[in-house]
Amino acid sequence: MPSYDMNLKNRFFEHIDGKGMGLTVYSGEFIEYVGDFYNDKISSISIAPMTLILFFEDRGFKGKVNYLENWSGEQKLFNIHKGELQDKISSIKTYRLCPGSFGASKVTYYEHVNAGGENQYLLANHIQSYVGSHWNDRISSFELGPHTVALIFEHRDFRGRMMYLDNLGNSPLLYNIHRGWTNDEISSIKTFRLCEYS
Repeated sequence: MPSYDMNLKNRFFEHIDGKGMGLTVYSGEFIEYVGDFYNDKISSISIAPMTLILFFEDRGFKGKVNYLENWSGEQKLFNIHKGELQDKISSIKTYRLCPGSFGASKVTYYEHVNAGGENQYLLANHIQSYVGSHWNDRISSFELGPHTVALIFEHRDFRGRMMYLDNLGNSPLLYNIHRGWTNDEISSIKTFRLCEYS
């Protein structure tokens, strides 16, 4: 379980514009189930500085997933009442983001499962709005360096279906993505460097 920063508070509200009852989640905290009161009732989110939030349709971090990120030094409010997950949030993951790429881990993607075949890498905190014609719809596995998150998208420009991969540990972590829609279907990638977790 990751550690979290009690100085960085994210608030999940039942109504738009930060109104109504609000659930507090600290940056770095994972909530497997938001509880019966907030389940499928969240319409706006106030995000703490330097925080990435993943929110899931089902409890246990399952079902459709969407994300919001705040790289600024100030709290930001987002209304989500018109999105795919309008009033459909049941579980939440939040991550503390660290700026810059100096000393950041690599996120490496491979042509075949188990880190086989050709490969290409990004440093954490870099993005590819399009992986290029050579790699488009050819990726079957990822290796994430320590303290990183990768969001992988079906289409270029971070559109279509999305899957998340994370590594909160101190050693590289391999993900095979050859089953389901992700097999040879990745066109764009976002990577994030995390503040170290204890």
